[in-house]
Amino acid sequence: MSFEKDKRKFVFFTSLPTVGGHTTISISLTKLLYDYFDQVLVVSREMPGHGTSLEAITELNELGAKTLILGRNGIRQDILQIAAYTKREWRKPDVFLAMGMRHLSPVFSLILRPKKSIYYHITHELTPKIRRMLRLYSFFFSELAFISPATEVIWSTHINSIPTRCITQPIGIIESNPATRSTIGPIRFGFLGRLNQAKGCDLVADFAKFSNSACELRIAGSGDFAAKFLELSKNQDQAVKVRFDGEFTSGQRVEYLKDFFNEIDFLIVPSQDDREGIPTVILEALSAGVPVIATRTGGIVAFEKSTFGFVPDGPVQLVDKTEFRSALELFAQKSKPSPMTREACKEYFAKYFSNHAIRLQWKKALEIH
Repeated sequence: MSFEKDKRKFVFFTSLPTVGGHTTISISLTKLLYDYFDQVLVVSREMPGHGTSLEAITELNELGAKTLILGRNGIRQDILQIAAYTKREWRKPDVFLAMGMRHLSPVFSLILRPKKSIYYHITHELTPKIRRMLRLYSFFFSELAFISPATEVIWSTHINSIPTRCITQPIGIIESNPATRSTIGPIRFGFLGRLNQAKGCDLVADFAKFSNSACELRIAGSGDFAAKFLELSKNQDQAVKVRFDGEFTSGQRVEYLKDFFNEIDFLIVPSQDDREGIPTVILEALSAGVPVIATRTGGIVAFEKSTFGFVPDGPVQLVDKTEFRSALELFAQKSKPSPMTREACKEYFAKYFSNHAIRLQWKKALEIH
């Protein structure tokens, strides 16, 4: 079954939290696929404690997509709202894509009765319970898609009778200005994301507090460790000089990231979460020409596989979770990345993760010609 561009409807079920990569992926994916459809509806379910980004909704509306917000009145009301809305305007869309959202997704798919449907599993979580869940979802979706090839490999070792594919998330390219990057002075690390223990913030905080390596550390985000990093930023006696920027909104993201990546030498991703997919911030760093130091966990391990063109000492260097602090000590003594290294990061991104590369994968998945 293949579809032509004219008279096509696309429904995308996701969430648009005020902070986090889920919103970034949702907007980037909508932009990537928008031109292949005549009507686009983004249905966002507000998750408890995460809110809904009004800036993201505005951006989607300005693009031309319609939006529908759920999650404020309970699941039963969500289902009734979906049923009423789809009966009126969106019955039987050509494509239905659900990115996470768990048990409401198959219900939505059943109500919509789309011609083509994909459930996009964007974490590396494949516990027996999750595998049973995804097996059930296969009755409601045409196929399953994973964000990391490492996740797809594990899935295939347990279940190989259900159609699956791997498609890494799209992102917008972060423009960088190499002329602003200092070639002298201490190494500058950067951390961006949720500030909690699962993301390895305890390791980063300990490094900043106790290390004798003269270097700089720029932190952005919100969470449990925000107060700790703010405190560290005020201590000028420690060898690691901390700059704490706090959080920023989705509307500020592009401009903030331009400045952030222009001011660091390495992005650090010390995640301790085995459920980690492919962190969007890794791809954003590569697009800006910034090499990455990350933990060998979850879907991130795909960067050491041939699928992602692994080469030793490449743009993304992985270390064991327990050795991350030691790795920071080592990199703090190294030379700054050369212009050649930064250009290699951009070339690597262009080959495997550019919008062109990801668009080809989605066109194949959705059978767009």
